[in-house]
Amino acid sequence: MRDETVRGGYGEPISVRRCLDSFVADGFMLTGDAACQCCPMDGSGMASSMQGGSLAAKTAVKAIQSGDVSIKALWPYNVAYKKTRDVEFGFLYVLQKFMLSMELEELDVLFKKKVLNPNDFFSGPPKP
Repeated sequence: MRDETVRGGYGEPISVRRCLDSFVADGFMLTGDAACQCCPMDGSGMASSMQGGSLAAKTAVKAIQSGDVSIKALWPYNVAYKKTRDVEFGFLYVLQKFMLSMELEELDVLFKKKVLNPNDFFSGPPKP
């Protein structure tokens, strides 16, 4: 057995933004990093990628069983993901953009006045 690196020493940045508008095309689905399914605040994406993969798999099984892998047949995957994970990530993306546009002193004021709370960065939009 040889000790060698098979793959390593390179990589690409993860797009830390809201997810793509669509993950599907005729006979094609994206999930995980390829679909930008990561948290806009910290770039983590394991849970959201697994959730996206699960939703994609369920949709793919139905589409293949029906013999229809068109955009229309695969679209329920988009809908399911957008109604779950993307709602939270959309909020966090807007919060990220807002924070990046501010000076540190302005952010300090928002935290001191309790306009922003550290939990906002992990919990998503406020629950009604």
